[in-house]
Amino acid sequence: MMMTGAALAFAGIRLPAVEGMIALSVLALGIMIVAGAGLPGMLGIGLAGFFALFHGHAHASETTGAALAYIAGFTLSTAALHLAGTGIGLRLASSPWARAGLGMVIAGSGATFVFGG
Repeated sequence: MMMTGAALAFAGIRLPAVEGMIALSVLALGIMIVAGAGLPGMLGIGLAGFFALFHGHAHASETTGAALAYIAGFTLSTAALHLAGTGIGLRLASSPWARAGLGMVIAGSGATFVFGG
């Protein structure tokens, strides 16, 4: 979905509230971490895909160059970040305090982005 968002941006198709949706995704992620929300598979995939559309659009809107190279770069970078995040998350999952603390930091960052501050 990030690549779809990027393709829309490269095609000149605007999405509404791109920065706001990115901020909301950070807030939602933090809240779900704190709450220990285990969404059903398809709902989680759908929510992640929805937010990824906006992330990809924002990334592509920031470049003026080789579109395919740019998409490949941010796709590989995102995959690496997700692998690192999964590794960290699995280590923190055994500690409710660490998980909640990290979730609060992420939610606080998202709230700052959403509500200003």
